Amino acid sequence: MRSSIPAELSPLSVRKAAFHKLMSVSLALSIGLSGSLPVFAAPGDVNSVNDGQTVSGGTYYNTAGDKTTFVNSGSGGLWVPPDATVVGLEVNGIGGNPSENLTGNGGHLHFYAPGSVIRVDGTVDVRGLTGSGYATANGGRVTMDAQYIYQNGNIWADGTNGGAIVFNTVSVVFEPGSQT
Repeated sequence: MRSSIPAELSPLSVRKAAFHKLMSVSLALSIGLSGSLPVFAAPGDVNSVNDGQTVSGGTYYNTAGDKTTFVNSGSGGLWVPPDATVVGLEVNGIGGNPSENLTGNGGHLHFYAPGSVIRVDGTVDVRGLTGSGYATANGGRVTMDAQYIYQNGNIWADGTNGGAIVFNTVSVVFEPGSQT
């Protein structure tokens, strides 16, 4: 005997309708949240504040006496992944193409995760520019503020008059093979 279930109430039709309703809700939720998610400023911005857990590799610029800041307003601290090279360079001013306005000095990169963790698996580089293998300008500054710092990558701040790497922390771990 054949079932007389209307087509719109068949199990397949009910599942399709539920799926489409779920997809509509998911898409609406994604669109609604996309405006509130933290977004990094693009590498190349001057004196930028970059918000998010994973630090994007690239070249970041700052003017003398200012800095580029990385902060995570959400939870989970900050992470420089193994394939990321974060370079900080100092420029003479804001405006125009920053790469054409370099002082030669390393920049100031500030990683700020109070009460949390900063993990460096990649490279943070604020070295002064070099010529013929020798530094021709001053090294920059790397500042890390966190409850814990885990250094498993490279942090460089060399220059003619040196540079600075400052850890404001309760505890720091240097893994074998890491360079600071």
